Amino acid sequence: MKFVYSLKEWKAFVSSAFRNVIVGLFRLVWSIVIAMTSVVHYVVKSVKDFVGREFRASLIVFSIIFLMLIGWLTTFVSERSKCVRAEMQRDSLSLKLDSARQNARIYDYAD
Repeated sequence: MKFVYSLKEWKAFVSSAFRNVIVGLFRLVWSIVIAMTSVVHYVVKSVKDFVGREFRASLIVFSIIFLMLIGWLTTFVSERSKCVRAEMQRDSLSLKLDSARQNARIYDYAD
């Protein structure tokens, strides 16, 4: 541990510590980016090698995955539209109920 005897030494020490923290954070972020690109590169290379080795099998696998995605998408869209339609009906009924309640209050106070 080093003792600081002057303001100039303290300023140099703090700036050095701050710089080391910034460099450390940058290195951490950079290592995460490098790790992610390495994983993507490995997956792309593996898929490319598989397609080169087994072309027909890769066509079958990719067509099955594509059909599964289409099925998932149509199911999602269908369920989402049903949900939105039900919410609209609920809101419409709620609006009619509030209107009926308000009319009942108006007629109740008028008497």
